[in-house]
Amino acid sequence: MSHNLPSILKGLNSLMMNKLEVSNTKVELPKNIRENNVREWETLGEALPESRSRAYKFLYYMLQPPDGEFLKLVKSKEFYESLNLIIPYSGDLSTGLERIKRYVERANMISPDRLLERLSYTYTRVFRGIKPGYSPPPPYESVYRGGAPWIIEAEIASIYARYGLKPKLREPPDSLVVELAFMSYLCAEEAAARKSGDMKRVLSIIEAQINFLKEHILTWVPEFCSIAMEYCKKIGEDAELYLGILELMSRFLEHDMLILESLKNIEAGYHEDS
Repeated sequence: MSHNLPSILKGLNSLMMNKLEVSNTKVELPKNIRENNVREWETLGEALPESRSRAYKFLYYMLQPPDGEFLKLVKSKEFYESLNLIIPYSGDLSTGLERIKRYVERANMISPDRLLERLSYTYTRVFRGIKPGYSPPPPYESVYRGGAPWIIEAEIASIYARYGLKPKLREPPDSLVVELAFMSYLCAEEAAARKSGDMKRVLSIIEAQINFLKEHILTWVPEFCSIAMEYCKKIGEDAELYLGILELMSRFLEHDMLILESLKNIEAGYHEDS
């Protein structure tokens, strides 16, 4: 895949979602928007799905097999500075971000060849399901949900097909990276619908995102993250980058569901009143 450092850094910054007040149970509009600043809410509504799309792309990118371009990102000054910038504002996402930052600090003291060797070893062990006891089960929905893999894969592929999508990836349709890429696509579609003023489609796509998270991603990814994080802890500091990413992803997905459910209610109420 091609790598675009500015795009990746935008995705990292988008993880903050700091334009909404996120608690453990709900998402609220900032006070100045709640107090009748309708135009600002509309602007926020257009920008948020774009931000969420970038955040999903960032997670997708960080879960790709490491290569020379990935190494450049990890060692880049811009990546480190972005981590420093957002950590103070990232709430309970900060634990994962702090781990990533610590890894980046150590990475800059290791030769590129040695670092890539260590990253590749850790990635293979954590994400490729080599064998029981050595690796967690691989990150495929069919593995964690159980049942016939081809049935689950066909079910998910049919969801993609509704949007004219046929992922051109080497991974099966129920893999973690493909499901994250699909969520990024849905976020981008929501943003496009908002810009065109098609609010019926906006609500439809919000519901599609909620359903895909609820019926697919959140049925198995939290379990995978929990198991994989334990393996990362056993590996030690060489796995701190992926431990941080897994922690970050686990919390981000929980937040995103809260955001979507709240947005659905806010949008429905706002457009009923308008």
